[in-house]
Amino acid sequence: MARLLIAFLVVGLVLATGELRGQEPGRLIVLGFDGLDYHMTRSLIEAGRLPNLAALAEQGDFRRLETTNPAISPVSWSALSTGRDPGRTGIDGFLRREFGPDGILIKPSLVERRIELGGLATRAARRWLILPFLVLFVLAAALAWRRGRRGRAVVHGLVAIVFALALRVSEGSFPDGFPYPVNLRQGETYWERLDRAGVSTATMLAPCSFPAPVLDRGRVLAGLGTPDALGTFGTWRVFRDDIDAERDSETGGSYVPLRYLDPEAGDGRFEPVLVEGPPNIVRDDGSTTVAPMAMTFSHDTGALYLSNGRDDVSIGPRSWSNPYPFTFKQSDWLAVRGFSRFKLLEANERVRLYLDPISLDPTALPRGVRLSSPEDYALDLMKEIGPYETVGWACATNALKDGALDEGSFLEDANRVWEEQENLAMHELRRRDARVVTCVITVPDRIQHMFQRYVGVDPKSLRDRDPRFARTVTEAYERVDHFVGLVRDKFSRPGDRLMIVSDHGMAPFEKAVNLNAFLIERGLLVLRQRIGPRKLDRSIRNGVDMAHVDWSRTKAYSLGLGRIYLNRAGREPAGIVGAEEADALIESIRGDLLALRDGDRQVVASAGRGDQLHAGEAIPGGAAEIYVGFARGYRVSWQTCLGGADEPVIFVNDTAWSGDHCSVDPAEVPGVLFSDLPLVAGEARVVDIAATVLDWAGLDFEAKDERDGRSLLQPGARGGK
Repeated sequence: MARLLIAFLVVGLVLATGELRGQEPGRLIVLGFDGLDYHMTRSLIEAGRLPNLAALAEQGDFRRLETTNPAISPVSWSALSTGRDPGRTGIDGFLRREFGPDGILIKPSLVERRIELGGLATRAARRWLILPFLVLFVLAAALAWRRGRRGRAVVHGLVAIVFALALRVSEGSFPDGFPYPVNLRQGETYWERLDRAGVSTATMLAPCSFPAPVLDRGRVLAGLGTPDALGTFGTWRVFRDDIDAERDSETGGSYVPLRYLDPEAGDGRFEPVLVEGPPNIVRDDGSTTVAPMAMTFSHDTGALYLSNGRDDVSIGPRSWSNPYPFTFKQSDWLAVRGFSRFKLLEANERVRLYLDPISLDPTALPRGVRLSSPEDYALDLMKEIGPYETVGWACATNALKDGALDEGSFLEDANRVWEEQENLAMHELRRRDARVVTCVITVPDRIQHMFQRYVGVDPKSLRDRDPRFARTVTEAYERVDHFVGLVRDKFSRPGDRLMIVSDHGMAPFEKAVNLNAFLIERGLLVLRQRIGPRKLDRSIRNGVDMAHVDWSRTKAYSLGLGRIYLNRAGREPAGIVGAEEADALIESIRGDLLALRDGDRQVVASAGRGDQLHAGEAIPGGAAEIYVGFARGYRVSWQTCLGGADEPVIFVNDTAWSGDHCSVDPAEVPGVLFSDLPLVAGEARVVDIAATVLDWAGLDFEAKDERDGRSLLQPGARGGK
């Protein structure tokens, strides 16, 4: 009897532990926090501000995670997710060069718009399909009529009319070739590799993965790199009743005038506003689609009333609206749909209304646009957790930088986005069917970009800064810590493993450096004319040209975030630098950069040679000759990115965008790695993370050379066992 009782107890214990129920082995949970800085994290742990991260560090591992060169989000995330050197992902910045017959263009590096020409995609193909039938039935109708067969003639005539209508719809309602987006990042992400091996995955806000890859066993929602409904990085607008003409900001927005229908009547009715949308692909004449909207301001309540004929909204002073739908009609048969939020910034003596970048609507995506895999996953998420912003750069950093938005409004927007991203993460963490779960939260990076000027500053000494925001960056790190604690306490189960990573860190951005002005001073860049300030999104949409450069006398130029190129013969369309001169010229420029001083301060900490840093075979046009790594406190100027040179070499950055990592020496801005996995000692790099995840899942990763990743996992620790 005693033996029987013991046997029952043993069986019950085994059942309780799930051994006989075939319980899934533990998961690997990867939490990615964009911009989480190693130095800041360590400082706050030592100050006792991050108890959950401190506990994870004590029980497992905490070390600096070396970022890529350059230390730019799409570069780092591409390397982190694929395990490949930037020279093999093809992503070495937000922007890329494109050589054409008319010179050099600057275009986005992550996504390219291509045109489908096969099948019936073009008007010509559809025309040759429809026209023969149209002609045939017209002739048949005429012949039947001549022979007195009136009934048959009418039937043939009606069929001819159908084909004529089909031809009209084809010519006027559908484009001449369907545009579709293509992800330019090369290399297979670890969630794609796992899926190919039959390992189930879930990846929330996957960076550099738009359009979303097609997976068999996994789920993925695209993140960084996903455009807004206009196809841009994120175009915001401010509608104002105190300006007469529309004007653009520097980094991707516009100010749109509001005009009263009858100013003397004082009824608050504005002329209809046309909200600009994506290019009209049906007309393909450079025009854009618009969504008309009626606006009325109530002087009594201070509220603004908006209507598009179907949806109405009332916005109170200093308040945000709920998500508001937009429909941009390409034709009677085609439309792009999106949604966004308004904030009524001012409603006293003047009216100022902010419109956030318009997200693509998962309920009605354009052809070829995949926000997720499966394709309806993005829509299912919206139904389950509510509306969430689909724009890859989902915080209003540019609007705050350009002075269109105040700090408080920015934080309201950022905190809403953060809550949405946490909800997306928790939705997947609650599910138990994925072996590897990756969740990315991008807001810590955005908050540090805009509030870094408060870090390390005594609140009592703040002059032109609002003391309410003195702890904003610290609070962001504390929120990260709280979420980590929530994941460990509420969503982890026995056998689960946790890895926390960031793509890079953050440094103060006190002064800007125009590298083109630096090259002009040295006679290496010669301009035909001055061009004044360039605008980001509107310029990049069609490709920024470099026609202002005198290429016949130019030996070097700068584009993007801290990249210097030689005007090489045989590579650039009008190159003049031969191979015999190139090496000495590169070393001369590097020497001048490293010798650059701002008073007694060194401006440039590193000037890496592209031919030594990166394999380069996948980067369009090849790697840059020099990747400039600025000393702490300095960053490349905004205008340099677009080929601009109408600035001093060094000048004070007086914008709210006061923190950065782009073009900063990578040694100054390492990311973080926390894990309860058994890891080998030594250096850890972002490029090692993919190999480590694959190793944990029992898959090998083949590095082409030391620039690719290697697994950090200790031998024998595969599969979470």
